[in-house]
Amino acid sequence: MLNSIDILKMASAMARHAADRHQVISQNIANADTAGYKAKDLQSFADSYARMAARDDLKPHGAQGRDP
Repeated sequence: MLNSIDILKMASAMARHAADRHQVISQNIANADTAGYKAKDLQSFADSYARMAARDDLKPHGAQGRDP
């Protein structure tokens, strides 16, 4: 089960991802009329979170072998 610190870490990661995605989308809009420009996007938050959790950045304490 997630503790309050893990929830805050997840919320912070989600906010960073949303801000990064908004920046990429604004660049896409700014360059919409630029010849040859290809729109960009970020991978989903779920994929990013899973990758970070695999590196133990955001794993719940119980998943790391510690008591919650």
